[in-house]
Amino acid sequence: MANQKGMSNLLGVGIIVTATIIIAGIVLAWQYGRLFGEKMETQVEDWETYRNEEHGYEVKYPSGEGIKVFQMEGGRTDLRPRESWEPLPGSEGGWEPERLEIKIEDFVSKSLEDYIVKKFELTNPSFNITKEKIKPAVIGGISSFSLVVYQEGDRYVWAENYVVKNERLYNLSCLGGKKFIELCDKMISTFRFVELTSNLKTYANQKYGYEIKYPSDWAINFDRLTEEFINFYPSSLNEKPASFPYAPDPKLTNGIIIQVIKPGEAFQEYIQQQIDRNSFTNKKEIKIGTENYSAIEVINFESIAPLKNIFLDGGSFFLSISIMENSSYMPVFEELLSVFRFIEESSGEDTDTSLVPEKENLIVALPDNLVINKESNTFDIPLAINKTTDQDIFSYQFQFYMIHH
Repeated sequence: MANQKGMSNLLGVGIIVTATIIIAGIVLAWQYGRLFGEKMETQVEDWETYRNEEHGYEVKYPSGEGIKVFQMEGGRTDLRPRESWEPLPGSEGGWEPERLEIKIEDFVSKSLEDYIVKKFELTNPSFNITKEKIKPAVIGGISSFSLVVYQEGDRYVWAENYVVKNERLYNLSCLGGKKFIELCDKMISTFRFVELTSNLKTYANQKYGYEIKYPSDWAINFDRLTEEFINFYPSSLNEKPASFPYAPDPKLTNGIIIQVIKPGEAFQEYIQQQIDRNSFTNKKEIKIGTENYSAIEVINFESIAPLKNIFLDGGSFFLSISIMENSSYMPVFEELLSVFRFIEESSGEDTDTSLVPEKENLIVALPDNLVINKESNTFDIPLAINKTTDQDIFSYQFQFYMIHH
């Protein structure tokens, strides 16, 4: 009995000691975690912010740890610790440099998971990416997906993150050693979508009574500006001339165009006629602007490439707002539509013409071999001619607009 009593006492003491250790451990872990969390939060607050107005997002990064922002080809943005494009030091496989890589593209698939699987089937089938490897996540406050594509212990990890907003796919890739991957995940946790309206300039057309805002790093194409036609484009295109003689103006093909149309038909009748001619497809009734104006969205095939085209009924005229369907500037286009508004229409007599060039500036020198088709409002320019037969080997067709004064 005495032995049993002694064992009971020892067991009771052991339980008390164990419970004390567990409680102390929990308290210490909570205090450590709280302090560590506060320290990390303070660190993130002190990080610098990279803001991309063109694609509508921002992300924080620790410049104090040597992370820098690099603009790559194709609109890609890299955040990485080294300027040189050298493999990781000591990596036997010659892995690429550590980086957070942000890429944006149009997204038209119904299922993001199916898209991810198909992407790797086509580009990297050896990794055998299946839906089971894709995990749900949240990026920028939006449901998203992530997966680890490849891992070589702690030396190298390749992780992918995907989130879709406004029919645009944001692909955030982390590549590097374990320590950098932890930092990369922390940077991704600060990723958020931003509105572009805080840094916009305003264009107002008094004659036709509308106003629209555009990014401060965009410009107006004054070479083509009239009261009926305006072209907004990224200022960076000023340094990018046409790729070949008579090539389409990159300011037009990469920019946003607003055009006043004065047809003889009613608004809905005009739209239906274009659909019947197979010029327009994918008709949708939408709302745009600050006052939720009724509008029609179509895909317009009357240009050199398909356009995403928005039409509004202005009463005595129609307003067309368009951009190339596959343009990387679609977020800017969507933002411009959201801040569009009609203003009081003037009689047209006292129009502010400070933005309209003189008529002689609108004269364009065209080659002698230009063939104009007035019925379809197009013209063909031969780019190569067989000197023996004088026949065109290849020609390029352009859409043009008749401007009446």
